[in-house]
Amino acid sequence: MRLVFFDFDGTLTTCDTIRPLASFLCSSLGGSGRSRVSVDLSLLLLKLRMTSNHTFKQEFLRELLKGRSAACVRELVQRFHATYLEAVWNRPVLQSLLNHAAAGDDVWLVSSNFDFFLQPLQERWNLRGILATETEVRDGGFTGRILGRACDGREKLSRVVATFGERRAREAVAYGDSRSDSYLLQFVKTGHWVRPRRGSAAAFPRPAA
Repeated sequence: MRLVFFDFDGTLTTCDTIRPLASFLCSSLGGSGRSRVSVDLSLLLLKLRMTSNHTFKQEFLRELLKGRSAACVRELVQRFHATYLEAVWNRPVLQSLLNHAAAGDDVWLVSSNFDFFLQPLQERWNLRGILATETEVRDGGFTGRILGRACDGREKLSRVVATFGERRAREAVAYGDSRSDSYLLQFVKTGHWVRPRRGSAAAFPRPAA
């Protein structure tokens, strides 16, 4: 059984999903304009490399999800998947994931995206698991805090080695598209660099009236 890792944003999709997700959650949950501006500003600073991915993810949780019901957010995420993701899949890479899963490989998502965002996809595709940015939930609600570090860059490789051991991880296959994935792609036996695919992002989904 082969161990196979897939990055999510930019690998299984043709664009990053975090900003449209923020917009969708803010609209659906009745968030303030200030919260959306704060997340957009934090995302801009991240793109300019003036803040860390961890700091951005923490700001996202604090502004949009702190105190929100985990059950409610899960329902909204599933709606977002249905209304947005279908338009931005990187179809050839997604097919590779489905082929690996159908062949009985040990397939995992390894992404800096949030655990609550990726868990429905693990279930949908019958994957073995996910390694992602972990969010704290207490008494059924989000606390607005991250558990540990955001799962990007060297942290991705550290999580993989901690979970599977260095020997097995080195024999793995991995798919990724960015510098954040480079540590893992260079570590495993077979690293597939996914080439960017051009195309406009889908329109932001709007919550049902």
